[in-house]
Amino acid sequence: MMTYSPQAHDVLYVGGLRYPPADFEAPQYASILQAFQTVGWTQPTHNPDNKVGDREDWVEDGARILGGLAAYDHERLWVALGPTKARHIATGTVMDVRDVDKVTANIGVVHGVHRPFADEPDMQADRYYRTQTFKNHAGRKIELGHLNGAGGRDIRTIAADFFNAGHSSVFLKMTEAKMGLAKWERGQDVWELMGDSWVLIHQEGKPDAFLIQEFVALTFEYRFFVVDHMLVSGAGRVIEHTPLDNQGTRFCTGVRELASDVWDSVPGPVEFRLDLVDQYVALATKVVADFQVECPSMLEYTLDVAMSPSGPVIVELNGIRNSGLFANNAVTIAAARAKVRAAQAHVFRPVELPHGLSAVKV
Repeated sequence: MMTYSPQAHDVLYVGGLRYPPADFEAPQYASILQAFQTVGWTQPTHNPDNKVGDREDWVEDGARILGGLAAYDHERLWVALGPTKARHIATGTVMDVRDVDKVTANIGVVHGVHRPFADEPDMQADRYYRTQTFKNHAGRKIELGHLNGAGGRDIRTIAADFFNAGHSSVFLKMTEAKMGLAKWERGQDVWELMGDSWVLIHQEGKPDAFLIQEFVALTFEYRFFVVDHMLVSGAGRVIEHTPLDNQGTRFCTGVRELASDVWDSVPGPVEFRLDLVDQYVALATKVVADFQVECPSMLEYTLDVAMSPSGPVIVELNGIRNSGLFANNAVTIAAARAKVRAAQAHVFRPVELPHGLSAVKV
């Protein structure tokens, strides 16, 4: 394992300011506003375009900042406000990020900067589809393929095999891009399926650029945050929920059968289902233990699960930094990540950041 030296500093990358919701001064947002003010942000009360921000995005940004402020030593904590300036929390000093010595890591992405440098746990999580653990717990047939590439199998051949085996549709997903999710029906042309052909063009010819899955109805999606091979927090995939909706429990029980952004579904009511969550915790406990054996260096990730006709299954994994929080406890997650960092041994190595920034990878 690896740790920080006493002189090392932590940086929370914040990025650009989002417009707040119209009622941002309401009492329920007091802690979020305080977090923004602590890092030097003043919320705009008006703007020339009369824009009103998205409540969920704005609260998540503030909750991530709040978690970082609660979990990390302010004497060693800098907050990067955009791509060039950083504020030292203990003193209020503002300087160019490039002048902040020993920048060690991004402790939680907030809007604007998505991954300052390559992070091995995030990269491993993003490639979950290659693991045996995922295949063992996916509850559906899965195959990697390419489009007009070499090696492996073309996705059109794979889809034809599914259709010939009696499946009326498959689920097509890109492996390296957060786009291109589609339900592929029998008889559909793949170029027609994706709509904007540039989405496919950018992946054309790449090996294993696509994941084709047996189409299985998945409901009541749920997200766990995993740190140091432990389930730290869990909450249902309820789009309008934020950490302010956390029930004060490690695993929130609020779930929704279908999220409003899944296949243009109409969102149903939020249900409080301890019975479902108990099943998810049992599955996730097994999955995390399996990943600890198969991918021991993958210390941080989010694990999405759902209910299938045959029982709870894995949906996917994601890197922890850019995963939506829903009602998960941002402070608990940040505290777990800080504990891991405090317990690690380190080796500093300069790395390049966007816009010419520099940092030190641990």
